[in-house]
Amino acid sequence: MRARLAVLSEVADEWAHTLDRLLGLSAPLQTIVDGAPSPAPTDLAMLFQMIVGAWPADLAVDDAPALSSFAARIAQWQHKALREAKQRSDWASPHEPYEAAAREFVARLFASRCALLNEIHAFVRRIAGAGALNGLSQTLLKLTAPGVPDCYQGTEYWDLSLVDPDNRRDVDFGARCASLDAHAPAALAEQSANGRIKQSLMAQVLEVRRRAPRLFSEGDYLPIAAQGALADHIVAFARVLGDSSAITIVCRLAAALLDPIGGLSIPASAWNDTRLLVPENLRMVSFSDVLRGHTSLRLDHGWHLGQILSSPPLAFLVSEARS
Repeated sequence: MRARLAVLSEVADEWAHTLDRLLGLSAPLQTIVDGAPSPAPTDLAMLFQMIVGAWPADLAVDDAPALSSFAARIAQWQHKALREAKQRSDWASPHEPYEAAAREFVARLFASRCALLNEIHAFVRRIAGAGALNGLSQTLLKLTAPGVPDCYQGTEYWDLSLVDPDNRRDVDFGARCASLDAHAPAALAEQSANGRIKQSLMAQVLEVRRRAPRLFSEGDYLPIAAQGALADHIVAFARVLGDSSAITIVCRLAAALLDPIGGLSIPASAWNDTRLLVPENLRMVSFSDVLRGHTSLRLDHGWHLGQILSSPPLAFLVSEARS
């Protein structure tokens, strides 16, 4: 959820305009408490932000049972948030009429396909791909940077949980076992809503770590610079130990780059002249692209990112055995 909410900083003006529209559409759902429409605008802004962040990737706006379940989660979060904010209610002296108005607002919002709910859903669809890519990028960085990767059980798929107790819901381990197969992450990009692409990435990269533990526990950690129009959108580094090496490449600030049709793809043309400046000790080395079914490539003196960062726009390259 935080990975998706981070996208709001990339589209701050768009979010500000959207929030103005959401607040304008809220009036019919509000209740008068203490002479004022409730919830107050600040609490509505917080509510809308959390709905955008936690909206399940596969939740359709016409799925009444699923909307009801999501509304119950949001209402539970809202109750705690209002009291802990201590602005209009708190644990010591709850303002029950105000809290009731807030609960009723959530219930009305999700009870029908009102214009307000449709507007929220449209914005979620606008940023969900960039949020998912943030999640994949952070996962890959965590699994390959120095240190021990700490992966919570149950977060193998997308985890859009709110604060406790929402983040303590039961985990369907059976589904996770059933979906763990040999598919490369790139093969799952077009059906990314179910989160299997994240599970596949974790499994593939952890298998590389299992086969080459010393590379990741003792290997050097070397920055790889990018050059070109979109150099600021790239984070890349290498882990090197003797003749073994692995290269991690992730995309940042992707909201403006992703294909408007949707999904997790960035058109090759968008990268323009952007390329990696490959360190001399990694030139002419053959690498296997783990995230794309172990296709083979050689970096030579530089590497134009449009050649490899398609869908999803990140890569994990492992050096092949030298003859």
